[in-house]
This record gives sequence, C-alpha cells and structure tokens, in this order.
Amino acid sequence: MLSQNCSVEIPRWVINELNSRCVAIARRNLYLTARLLQLIQSLNGAGIRAIAYKGPVGAVLAYGSISMRQFGDLDILVESADYMRTRASLGASGYSLTTEWGWECTLVNESESICVDLHRNLAPDQFPVHLDFESLWLHRMSLPIAGGRIETLSAEDTLVVLCIQLIKDAWGESALRLSKVCDIAELIRARSNIDLSRVVETARTLGCLRILQVGIRVAERLFGLGTTEVSWAGQFDRRLDPLVEHVIARLFESSDDRDSSRMPMAAFHFRIRERWRDKLYPYAREAALRLTPNERDRAMVRLPASLFFLYYFVRPVRLAKDRLGRLVNW
Repeated sequence: MLSQNCSVEIPRWVINELNSRCVAIARRNLYLTARLLQLIQSLNGAGIRAIAYKGPVGAVLAYGSISMRQFGDLDILVESADYMRTRASLGASGYSLTTEWGWECTLVNESESICVDLHRNLAPDQFPVHLDFESLWLHRMSLPIAGGRIETLSAEDTLVVLCIQLIKDAWGESALRLSKVCDIAELIRARSNIDLSRVVETARTLGCLRILQVGIRVAERLFGLGTTEVSWAGQFDRRLDPLVEHVIARLFESSDDRDSSRMPMAAFHFRIRERWRDKLYPYAREAALRLTPNERDRAMVRLPASLFFLYYFVRPVRLAKDRLGRLVNW
C-alpha cells in the first residue's frame, strides 16, 4: 500500500523490511488472539462474565482485521464483584500479578510471554467513571474472530470507552499515544451504522459527554474526519477548545516543553467533567482519606472496638497537636 501511494520511489530493502515486520506482527496478533479466546472461554466456564476490548477485537472493529493494528497485551473487563475471582482464576492459569492499581491490574504469563490487563473500571478513583457493567453486557456484541467468537463491547460503547481512556491518559502522567486517537477516527469511519444517539446518551449517563466531544474533536483535527462523520457531535462547546489543545500538545510534547505545554491536572479534570459530583469527587476522596483513623491515632488514645467511631474525633485533635508541635519547634 505504501509503495502504491507514495510518489517517491522506496528502496526495495525498506519494502522488504516493512513486509517482514508486518508478517511478524500478524503472527504475534494471531497468537495473542488464540490465547484471548481460551481465557474468555475459561472465565465463562467459571461463571464469570468477561468482556474483551481493545487489542484483537479493537483491531477488527476499527480496522477490519487483527493484522491491521499492532497490540502488545490483552484487555479484559469484568464486573467489580468478579474482579478478585477473575484474578484468582488467571493465577491458576499461570498468570502472575505484577501490578495492582485498584481499578485494574496487570498479570503476566512469563512462559507464554503474554500480558493481561484486567479491568473492573476504566480510570482511577481520582478520575471517576462509574461504569454500568450490566448495560455494557446487555449491549455487547459477539464478534467472529480467528475462527471463534468472542464477547466484546458494542461499537457505541467502544467509542465512548476509547474517548475515556484517551482523556484519562491526557489528564494523568501516562504516555499519550497517537494510536489511541487513530483508533477513534478509524472506528467512526469503519462503523457507519453506529447508533449515534445511544453514544451520546451513554456518555451523558456516565457524565462523560465532554470527554466524548474532546476525544472526537482531537480525532477530527489530527485525522481529518469529514463533516458528516462528526456532525452528530455538532453542538460542540467552544469553551472546550483549550482542552483539545492540551490533548494535542500532550501527544507531541518533548521532555523540554513538558511543563510549559501541560494544563495542571486539577484544572484539566475540573474543566473536562460536566457533573459537579465528578468535579468534586477527588477532593472529597482526599478529605475522607485524610480523616480516616490510623495507627498513630490509635496509639494516642486506646479505645475498645465498640468505641472505634470516636477515633474520627481523635484524629483531628492528633493532627492539630502534630501541626502545633511542628510550629513550636520551628
């Protein structure tokens, strides 16, 4: 395809090298897809409802083939109530826990060189997104892939999820990859029959309408989506333009301009969320963590278990005492 569309003659050795890489990617993708099918079947057999997304299913949904989109790990979403049980099931299948974030974890099978990201949510508590797993399961699609079938998100839910994960990375410290924007653009192009009204309604229910709009606008800016393809997002709030610019700046930032190109995390979060409860949740969570009694509070005053609630009154006194002590010492 490159040699057919490039006006400059490409050296044969470059074409051969690219062909070799494409074949290697296709083989690796097929291998990972086969393992994903086995994992999902195993989890279903244990009574766990598991939804695969991104990775192989994302490649098929947005690009039409598992060979057209390179991926390095497998993403599985389960209901919160099944999260620990799923972790145990994967552990019994040879997957060892390497990282636990709370909202997701990473498990690796060293012998097969496979990494699984197991999710019960899409973002950390500091960037709250309260998924409705029942709705995702109700609208799921059974996708034919690599000679089998696999349960994955509907195209509508996939679009919302892709935008959430793009904006979550733009908010945090994670590396922001251009491929995530490309996935959004190609999904919109590939799925012309997508139910746009349900996309908007799902985003609104999750309190992620601005996230959806910014994600789509970034894809439009960088990959030239046609007017008709994004007209459904039509009532775009121009006050969100600085957020679009922030995401694009993050995509192309260097280590030299990292500090100057970034909007502060707190400011970005406050402006990208439309519901006040989502805007304020991180602060309420931080306050709750600060007010939760710990060992130092229990060491200050020994109370029986039946009076544990009194430690919530002891803690502010202990914190004030510590602060006063530091002030006196200074």
